[in-house]
Amino acid sequence: MSHKFTIIVEGREFRVDSERYARESEVMRALMGESFIESRSKCANLHDVSLEDWEVFHDYFDGNEVLGPQNAETVYYIADRFGFDRAKSEVESLLLKDRQIVSEWDEFAIRMLNFINQCKDRRSRMLREKLIDVLEKNQVNVGKSIQEGRVMYRQQ
Repeated sequence: MSHKFTIIVEGREFRVDSERYARESEVMRALMGESFIESRSKCANLHDVSLEDWEVFHDYFDGNEVLGPQNAETVYYIADRFGFDRAKSEVESLLLKDRQIVSEWDEFAIRMLNFINQCKDRRSRMLREKLIDVLEKNQVNVGKSIQEGRVMYRQQ
């Protein structure tokens, strides 16, 4: 039997399986466990997340959407923000291992690299370096623009 928890984003309620969310995210485990007052009311309001971003993540996480170029950046953003490590790994796999299934992979990778430049954790920095290496092997010139945090490239 799954335990339900309500996450509210911009006034919209999302009923989620608290056991699953807590299993996948330390942040959610703390929020839904006994560490926060929200655990008693079985409800939490996420104030600094947009409804659009949460909907994209929620649809992916609940299995209603397949991970792809259209939602990977948002999934990575929410996963990074709330500690959903498996979801981050799936985005990383799409970028580094499953790139043959993504048409226009170079543009997708550059867009993701732009976002990853904003993430400050060690794991994201490592992904960034791997992604730059793959792009350069594909003869996409990322050069100084990536080092400076700008995303400008040209095909060689």
